[in-house]
Amino acid sequence: MLRPGANRKVLGWVAIVATVLAGAASLLQLQVVNQSGRIMAFSNNIQVDPFSIFFHLLIAAVVLVTLLVRSTTSKATQLTLASTLRWCCSARSA
Repeated sequence: MLRPGANRKVLGWVAIVATVLAGAASLLQLQVVNQSGRIMAFSNNIQVDPFSIFFHLLIAAVVLVTLLVRSTTSKATQLTLASTLRWCCSARSA
């Protein structure tokens, strides 16, 4: 899709905009659920309630933070953040 060596910043910003739109759609879905109650579909196999929308918003927030950190920091800063996170995770598991 992109040539080797091509600028990928535009693709990163497209991903950020898409993630913000996904979060906005989840907020809109939350308003609909709060007005009409739980939404059931496909013979009650799929259920949309505030609890499931919370996870949609949580995932969108994590993806957004990841994309913003990735697009606005240098490679050295990213490596520092990654090593710090790895150290924190290994210290917790010990």
